[in-house]
Amino acid sequence: MKYIQNLAIILTLCILAFACKKPMNEIRETDYPRAFSPIGLNEMQGGFGEVNIVWRAIDDAFVYELQVSEGDNLQFTNIVRTIETEQTNVNLTGLLGETRYSVRVRAKSFKSGQEDSKWYGITFVTNPEQLFYNVRGDDIRTTGLTVRWTPNSEVTILYVDSDDEDVDEIGEIDITPEEKAAGVKIITGLEHSTPYRIRIYNDELLRGTVFATTKWRPSGDDVIELALTDDLRTYMQNSANIGKTLLLPEGYVFTTENDIAIAGSMHIYGDPDGDPVVIYVNKGSGLFQFPTSSGAVIDFENITIENIVPDANTAHVFTVNGAFNVARVMFKNCRIANFGRGVNRLQGTTIIDEYIFDDCILEDIGNKEGNYATFDIEGNSAVKYILFRNSTINGHGGPFIRYHDTYRGPVPTDSIRLENVTFYNALTRPTQAGAQWFIRTENPTATPNPIPGGTRVIMSNVILGSTGPSTMDAYNGHTEYANSGGTLILDNVWRTNDWRQLTNVDGVVQNAFPEGLNPAGNAPALVQNFNGGAADVFVDPTAGNFRVKATGAISNAGDPRWR
Repeated sequence: MKYIQNLAIILTLCILAFACKKPMNEIRETDYPRAFSPIGLNEMQGGFGEVNIVWRAIDDAFVYELQVSEGDNLQFTNIVRTIETEQTNVNLTGLLGETRYSVRVRAKSFKSGQEDSKWYGITFVTNPEQLFYNVRGDDIRTTGLTVRWTPNSEVTILYVDSDDEDVDEIGEIDITPEEKAAGVKIITGLEHSTPYRIRIYNDELLRGTVFATTKWRPSGDDVIELALTDDLRTYMQNSANIGKTLLLPEGYVFTTENDIAIAGSMHIYGDPDGDPVVIYVNKGSGLFQFPTSSGAVIDFENITIENIVPDANTAHVFTVNGAFNVARVMFKNCRIANFGRGVNRLQGTTIIDEYIFDDCILEDIGNKEGNYATFDIEGNSAVKYILFRNSTINGHGGPFIRYHDTYRGPVPTDSIRLENVTFYNALTRPTQAGAQWFIRTENPTATPNPIPGGTRVIMSNVILGSTGPSTMDAYNGHTEYANSGGTLILDNVWRTNDWRQLTNVDGVVQNAFPEGLNPAGNAPALVQNFNGGAADVFVDPTAGNFRVKATGAISNAGDPRWR
């Protein structure tokens, strides 16, 4: 009986509880007089003038209202668009570049008597428009620039200035209808070695910005400016010009049939604007001789040096036989062409600390006579550091670098470095008996001064693109490397399948760079084989166009000017 009484009490309490409770929808209508505000509002910028606005959905929202204000920071004083949508994102297009916008969103409820939500807003600056293309290297001069943009764009002026406070502001430059259509403007009257900012406008609307630095041009008391009619040999052999820069004007051409004995440290600088500066060598032997004083620094920059003697069998740029001590020889942004034996031949007891080729092009070197190398070191001479960097070698006959095997020099070579170099049509001399060596550095046990540990040969980002026809005895190809006791380091070095290697009578490759991928860390020296010939790597190598068309890691190798 007591059990039945307790059960009745429990049932009565449950009925009362359910009778007092309001439906869920009645609570929501009563307790929430305003819709929730959209949250998670964010912007994602796409292409120019395009921004996607997104937010989180609200359960009671019937529609979302979005307002866009231009030129203020959440003040909404200049509302330029009002949009209603049932979606939770809006893609805004046609916005101005590099302009601050404010966007706010509110939810509009479908429930009777429920107010719209409060606004939820964000602010952002749009990406700047960019009509400009990157400024190309050949569009940069010492006192001017050529800028390019999308042709036929709506533009009216350029504005040119510099962050350098000592540089006068150029200011506004009008764009003619012809320049507008072509998308090209030549800017003149700039200062050399100066960074500039160029902006392009359509009236007051910014449509692009590009930065460029004009080329360096030597100036000051140590600079001697030659006239087009001046004799270069006279200036280079004059001891009064030691330590000076000889500035050769654009279009300067000098032809010589005699050696030039350089007086001492000297910088031979060709003006990079306009027509190139050219030294024509009308002789069959060497051109330059080193100074007799020690420690000279000899730099050539922006110069073409070309031999014009047919069948110049014995020609070198430097043919030296004596006791000289030179701190540095450097060719920078130079073109050297048609020297029958090579660029450099050292004999005697000449010691050079650094020999550098940077941003250079070597063409048709060493195709006329003997087994001479492009860079040849013989007898008791030595070069402590050899560097070929950011350069192209198009056609060389004999070895590329050779430390002669009778080397007895007083100091060893520290290293030979090839960095970012493109080779094409290598080892082309067809009549040379015996195998051709690409790089040969011997003899580490020579007396009285053995090379400690041999020479370090370091190659990085190099393309070995084809060898020339060869009738070298019974050999089919060439040897790549001989460096007894030395160190070989290869990184991203590629060999095309028409870069032919030496094979013995059994078809076994001899004296080749080790093959395979070069893993990270302290890995063995390895070269990678490209599955194709030089014509598959370069756009048009026979015409001298070595722009890399192949993809993959090989596209990051070679002379960077062709990438």
